[in-house]
Amino acid sequence: MVASAITFLSDPKVQSSSMSQRVSFLESKGLRPNEIDEAIRQANQSSAVGSSGYASYAAGPPAPYYGGAPYGAYPGAPQQQGRDWRDWFIMAVVSGTIGYGVISLAKKYLMPHLQPPNADVLEADLDSLTAKYDEVANQLQALDAQTLAVKQGLDEQKAEVEKSIKEVEDCVKSVRENEKRRDGELDRIKDDVEGIRKELSSLFEKSKQAQTNSLSELQSELKSLKSLLVSRGTVGGGSGAGVQPPPRPYGVGYGAGSYGSPTIGTPTGDVTPPHVPKPSIPAWQLAGAGSTTGAGAPQVESKKVEETAMADPAEEMSKGKGKDASE
Repeated sequence: MVASAITFLSDPKVQSSSMSQRVSFLESKGLRPNEIDEAIRQANQSSAVGSSGYASYAAGPPAPYYGGAPYGAYPGAPQQQGRDWRDWFIMAVVSGTIGYGVISLAKKYLMPHLQPPNADVLEADLDSLTAKYDEVANQLQALDAQTLAVKQGLDEQKAEVEKSIKEVEDCVKSVRENEKRRDGELDRIKDDVEGIRKELSSLFEKSKQAQTNSLSELQSELKSLKSLLVSRGTVGGGSGAGVQPPPRPYGVGYGAGSYGSPTIGTPTGDVTPPHVPKPSIPAWQLAGAGSTTGAGAPQVESKKVEETAMADPAEEMSKGKGKDASE
């Protein structure tokens, strides 16, 4: 790459161009800056070595037609040639064309924006702005009306919501009060039920004790009555003939032909009653009284007591007199 660059730089046609063009060309070929510097140095050395021989060789030919110095007369490295009038003319034409194009574009696209608008345009803009302002004002008024309506609706909804909240709070308060009252009533009922339960338990105990005592007393009384009846039946069987029936109450008499004449030694109004069989307990009741126990015994004994209580008072009196006589 460096040798190719040296050969390229040693070419007389290339030496007539500027250094920047040669460097840019070498860079486009991929050479690094140090390689470009080395190639330029070696190309300058080779051109300096061959310049003397070339000058002696070129001394013989005639001079160019434009009367300039021979090419070989320039010692050292080739220098850049100066610009002539053609270059300046081309540059002027190109610059003028570019300037004219720029000016035309500026007048066409830039100047209309930089120039101040005329009165008609200003009036049209003013009318359009006024129309837009009126439209915006109408929209703002409509928006204000809608906002006011929405605000009123929100106020009404707020009032309804506050009313509903108040009702809910009242309901909750009443429910809480009812719950408290119900809890109090439940506590009171619970206390009452507990007290009643305790009282019932005590009453049950007392009733049970009283029933037990009553049953024990009744059993003892029934036993005593049974023993009394048994003893009475035994005594009545042995001395039943000597027992006289009790006299009739005073003032109660019998007719002359009904039971016979009255006995001697008795009061005027007393008459000896006829022989009436002694009331006694039937055998089946005695057998039932002897065979029954537990719950049946009190029933039989109670029947005996009732029968005894329902006996005739006169009979009881006669029995008492008979017992006294036997004694």
